[in-house]
Amino acid sequence: MAAHALRHPVASQVIPDLLVEAARHPEIAETVKAVLLDGQQGVMTQVVREAVARGELPEGTDPGKALDLAVGPLYWRLVVVRTPLPKGYLDELARAAVAALRA
Repeated sequence: MAAHALRHPVASQVIPDLLVEAARHPEIAETVKAVLLDGQQGVMTQVVREAVARGELPEGTDPGKALDLAVGPLYWRLVVVRTPLPKGYLDELARAAVAALRA
């Protein structure tokens, strides 16, 4: 979901400007957090809960850390560096995030 959104041409141009404005204006920061972060945290909480239930992640895995590990590299590649994702990148990123969360 995040990869799809960040690959959108409008999002990749608007999000950096939006984050700059959020740093300057607390009311914008709160809206950005509510729209972008809170929704993603809800999704990741469910993903982590299910992965713990299947034994793929340890009990007590932090969904916030999982979100950082998954979305941070995507933001970097798609919005900051602006390079396309190579084939298999999302699968490799998911494996790396799981490995980091198990450590």
